[in-house]
Amino acid sequence: MNKLLIGCITFITLITLIAGCAGVKDSIQEKRNPLRVGITPNHPPIIYKQDGKVVGVEADLAKKLAADLNRNLKFVELEWDALVPALKKGEIDIIMSGVSITPARKLHVQFSKPYLKNGLLAVVSVADKGKYTSKESIMGFTGRIGAIKNTTAEKFIRQNCQLASIAPIEKLAHVPFGFQGKQISMFINDVYTNLWLVSRNEQELAPIWTPLTEEDYGWAINRENQELVDAVNTLITQWTADGSLKEILLKHLPYLDRIQWEK
Repeated sequence: MNKLLIGCITFITLITLIAGCAGVKDSIQEKRNPLRVGITPNHPPIIYKQDGKVVGVEADLAKKLAADLNRNLKFVELEWDALVPALKKGEIDIIMSGVSITPARKLHVQFSKPYLKNGLLAVVSVADKGKYTSKESIMGFTGRIGAIKNTTAEKFIRQNCQLASIAPIEKLAHVPFGFQGKQISMFINDVYTNLWLVSRNEQELAPIWTPLTEEDYGWAINRENQELVDAVNTLITQWTADGSLKEILLKHLPYLDRIQWEK
């Protein structure tokens, strides 16, 4: 074999080794570059803390998303109002914290395709559950309705329950005491949070299974990160087809099929 041929083979081999090492380095670098997931973990069972750990629907989906993207996961805990600004500044990659897709939010961020339908749901005492069988009967309510301050529930009550008065609630844990002390006779909040609340107070509280509103949950991503948007949408489609999305949802939302969405 002449020296020129040997030299060419050696050169090609060297280039291949360098390219291979670069590929491994890129893969390692991608793995080291964590998926920074912005959360406000106060929204059970969607995202919350239990025994100091972040748990819930979004927690499990974030773990699966990071694994399928071959990236480590890093939860970044922020106040709710700080999530979108942090996303726009590039301090986090995605918001997975029970975010409803709304026209106003679309002005600031790009959303993944929806993965779960959400809305507002009313909860009453077990003794009163037979009195309210429709959205109209709830909107005609004349007592005191509890709502967490500065939420879509509070806004809904002001706009649609003209005969009722609003009782501001500081924390979800205060709701059962509000019913016990007769400060409220109804509580309106997100569908899944209210069903989680009922599941822990079944002797006292009952849900009205027809939601008052309908909207979609999605994940907010920086407008400039189209690559991540496309990757996330591809995975949501895949998870929907192979059943893994529903498996995670039913793990945390066993009552999912009982919700009576309007046709």
